[in-house]
Amino acid sequence: MINESKEWFKKVNFQKIKFNDFPIKQEKQYYFTEWPEGVHFTLMYKRNNYCYFLSPKGTMIKDNLLVLNDYKHILDKQTKIKEIIIPGTIAAWENGKILSIKQTLYILKHADTSIKYQRLLHHYAEDIYKYNNTIIDYPLAINYLTALFYNTKTKIRAINFYKGDLKVAWNHFGKKHKFGILARGKVNYKIQKG
Repeated sequence: MINESKEWFKKVNFQKIKFNDFPIKQEKQYYFTEWPEGVHFTLMYKRNNYCYFLSPKGTMIKDNLLVLNDYKHILDKQTKIKEIIIPGTIAAWENGKILSIKQTLYILKHADTSIKYQRLLHHYAEDIYKYNNTIIDYPLAINYLTALFYNTKTKIRAINFYKGDLKVAWNHFGKKHKFGILARGKVNYKIQKG
């Protein structure tokens, strides 16, 4: 069976680059997004069949997460969506801040027995890889994500972005997320500090 989470990573093929090395003359062609600290899991949904998270390594989370219930509730209402694959990051939030990856992993490991831990877990929806078995191009995916999940008051967070302005995106996202920011365009980058 194909691991769609792993396939998405191959497709986007993020290249690491330092902030000062980004090809600034091309910035107008890029979407800059936050790069949240967390664990990559892709939402796999097929109407009347399944709704679970899948990691690039093949780890599956099938139940006992509030955020999965949120996805199922919202996607079940969208009758045009028969199947959708949404890559993203699971991150634990507490007191308005994202916790470290180590803390997120601990909370994720124990979430099935703790409703308190489940309430801390959010999923950053970063892209739509496939929609009804069709691969979706990135700018269109952002519009879909925004329409589906923006302001839903759930544990799902549609990823925030800025189009074509690296400095604005860096000032907004780079200070909030210690890894840096992501750039989506013809070549995809993980832009790091330094």
